[in-house]
Amino acid sequence: MVTHNYVHQSGIQVSDTIFRLVNDDICPGIAVNPEKFWRDFASIIHDLAPKKSELLKKRSYLQAQIDHWHRSNRGDYDFNRYK
Repeated sequence: MVTHNYVHQSGIQVSDTIFRLVNDDICPGIAVNPEKFWRDFASIIHDLAPKKSELLKKRSYLQAQIDHWHRSNRGDYDFNRYK
């Protein structure tokens, strides 16, 4: 089992492995300031968090419908009914 330590950066937690990769390899290679990268990345995460939550709720709802159909139609392989 792999365990990770986390770095707190710009209000988010980042795996120390990813943090070092971005800071030491990626940002210098593309001439981006690591502090700006993490600040902007955290902003994107925070901006999209409500949408992600909404989509996960929709996914759970759809999965529950799919599960119910399969429990109710065991052995029924009529593709048109399934759609």
